Amino acid sequence: MKIEGFNFDEGCFTPGEGSYNTPIATTDFRLETRKVNGVKKIVNADTDVEVTSYVQSGWYWKPHVQLLNHPKASESLEWWPNNKAAKDTFGLNTFGPDVELDFIFDFMERKQKEKKPFFIYHTSHLGHDAMDFLNPNSKNKWPGTPKISWDGKAYTRIQPNVTGDKGVYDTHGTITESGIHHHVNYLDYQVWRYMNKLKEMGVANNTIFIFCADNGTSGYGKGSPVSQKGTHVPLIIYAPGMNMTKKGLQDILVNMSDMLPTIAEIASVKIPDSYEVNGESLLPFLTTDKQKHREWIYGYHKDMQIIRGDFVLKDGKNDWWDVGENPDDLISFKKIKDWNEVSEAHRKERDELNKVLPRFNLHETEHDASINRTETPEPLNVIARKE
Repeated sequence: MKIEGFNFDEGCFTPGEGSYNTPIATTDFRLETRKVNGVKKIVNADTDVEVTSYVQSGWYWKPHVQLLNHPKASESLEWWPNNKAAKDTFGLNTFGPDVELDFIFDFMERKQKEKKPFFIYHTSHLGHDAMDFLNPNSKNKWPGTPKISWDGKAYTRIQPNVTGDKGVYDTHGTITESGIHHHVNYLDYQVWRYMNKLKEMGVANNTIFIFCADNGTSGYGKGSPVSQKGTHVPLIIYAPGMNMTKKGLQDILVNMSDMLPTIAEIASVKIPDSYEVNGESLLPFLTTDKQKHREWIYGYHKDMQIIRGDFVLKDGKNDWWDVGENPDDLISFKKIKDWNEVSEAHRKERDELNKVLPRFNLHETEHDASINRTETPEPLNVIARKE
């Protein structure tokens, strides 16, 4: 695994699909490839039972965790738990997303003591499907989370109490059932913790919090070429100390490639001229009376392209959709079958978008090439969190 190649000062990583060569001693929550009678099989290392899935590390319960350049680690890239205190508490009750946030908060506190600003890129596993090792026979792809409750003012989290081994576990009522809705709830709980932490540290008014996702959910939109299912994701920008002229829901087009120039402009960082930038900074829209940000947004998957403007959308199946008005579910757009039945503005935008597409249709010459090469006042902190 070449996480040394990422230019992070520090990192807390959970390995991706098959990214380790040697089983990790701290946990057997992984799906690994084994040869059975000369045939490669994917096996649950916890139960030694063959499964139909993909090779993966445990992200949620009893997770695989690696630290990059941590000040208390003896090596630049080191497996965690890496000290007696952590080893004594690590186990079935250790929830990966909690571990990630603990290391992030520690990093924030250390940077504040050093009187330095911080930038955090938090890619939570919450919302991502995975093997449910606590319920290995479950067909649901989103393992349960620690139980939480909201009383209208604050969250309460129940301390997990999981016992058992080899695929037979008892959660003693402390873990939710499987389901993506529990992941969304736990993301909300973690955002609440972020907000409290920023206030506790006294940096809430000079911190910008960006919340977004990278693709539509598995089973609904991930990799989907239909309409905008695969590319339409939430984006929330919270910056109480910044003089933003826009509040609440904004009906504009934004592309994830816009995040790089936006953050660079906010932090007064010059992007090298040699680095290709296809995004456009959102800062002028956020802080002035500018009413529009982009004319169109683009995405691709292999040889399929998607592009949309204010009136029309062409999806990866080469179908055109009327997006001039948003339906309540943001997906039930009317398919355009007869261009004479839509306005001249629709047809004009279609022609303009058709001129753009050939510029980025590089699948045959540059496999998976993309428009996205993604993704003195008080020091400014930026937290960019992606699902």
